[in-house]
Amino acid sequence: MSAPAPAILALLDQINAQWPARSKASDGILGDASHQQRASDHNQGDAIDVTLDAEHGPDLDALAEALILDPRTHYVIFNKRIRNRAFEGGAWRPYSGASPHTHHLHLSIHPDKRDDTAPWRLSAEDAAESSGEEGPGGAARVAVLLGVFGVMAAGGLLLRRAKALRPGCPLRCDVPTSRGERA
Repeated sequence: MSAPAPAILALLDQINAQWPARSKASDGILGDASHQQRASDHNQGDAIDVTLDAEHGPDLDALAEALILDPRTHYVIFNKRIRNRAFEGGAWRPYSGASPHTHHLHLSIHPDKRDDTAPWRLSAEDAAESSGEEGPGGAARVAVLLGVFGVMAAGGLLLRRAKALRPGCPLRCDVPTSRGERA
């Protein structure tokens, strides 16, 4: 199992700072032993699930719109839909995997962008201002993360972060699509 991508950890930290009272019930980054038996971007640490919390945020529809514009983003799945800028003009398409992703948003990043810890744009307006294919903030920056992680487990995913208990994803996030997209 790989360590969580620094870009994913940066996103999680930003989301938690912006919406500190949000539920984390379906949050997750890394797959547990059972999850690792299937192909999933979670197993490489290149994906994150963010819990739907209508009361405390974030608005996952708005967040999805912002995240898809970031060049680090490979694809987003939320509410029975999947979006990948490389297919069908980046339009939302129906998603029929085992998990409908109605309780959380799934984001997968491009593996070659995993070390880019530039700030993520969390609104569509901010994301539209990002600087093309170099991503928000320009070139990738590497975060020093060795020795910082503890391992917490719940549901189907492990979330590695220093001294922060964050439950994993209880939903199955492992169904590949015909385009190699996996939640």
